[in-house]
Amino acid sequence: MLIDAAGLRAYIGAILSETEAGGVMEMPVFGSSMAPFLIHGRDAVRLVKCTHPPKRGEIVLFRRLDGQYVLHRVWRVTKSGWYLLGDSQTDPEGPVHGEQICCLVLAVRRKG
Repeated sequence: MLIDAAGLRAYIGAILSETEAGGVMEMPVFGSSMAPFLIHGRDAVRLVKCTHPPKRGEIVLFRRLDGQYVLHRVWRVTKSGWYLLGDSQTDPEGPVHGEQICCLVLAVRRKG
């Protein structure tokens, strides 16, 4: 699936609007940071509004300070925020603050 930058922004906007209203949205996986669990172009995630503080092991969609949206797993939770890590990565990212966490992964669709 090819999506240009404007299309991706609109798609993320639709996901955020729908999940904020209580809906569930499915999003294909882009990138390799969650491999080998989730594979770019093959797998998808179902996203919902995050209604509780994410716990270790849960996967979230968050917005980096530069505006980029990323899917990572909660690695550690501290008083200063969440530290997130892609399954194929070794350097945690954080602290990430609550307002940066957009959605929680409710389910995954792997290999179709």
